[in-house]
Amino acid sequence: MLSLNSDNTVQLTDLKDNLTGQAVNDATVSGSLLDLGGHLLASFTMSYVGGSSGEYIGFIPVAIASTLSDGEAYLIRVVVESSGATQTFSQTDMATYPEG
Repeated sequence: MLSLNSDNTVQLTDLKDNLTGQAVNDATVSGSLLDLGGHLLASFTMSYVGGSSGEYIGFIPVAIASTLSDGEAYLIRVVVESSGATQTFSQTDMATYPEG
């Protein structure tokens, strides 16, 4: 869920090297928010969480989230670059106002 009235945290957890199984703590990780038509709405960087095993965190600020349409689906795409390889992860989330 993408919250329309607050910052949104984007997390990538347990990033591991496919060959060694070791945690990857030195990757370059970036994210983007797109509508389902593929139009880029925002880009953000993701930082390694110190002391973790392959965890990265980034934020979609409320200034961007508040421009989204309630009830619409959006694509969050995360691109990881490490040791000359690139891998992409994607997830679709619905924008909404949290209950409460």
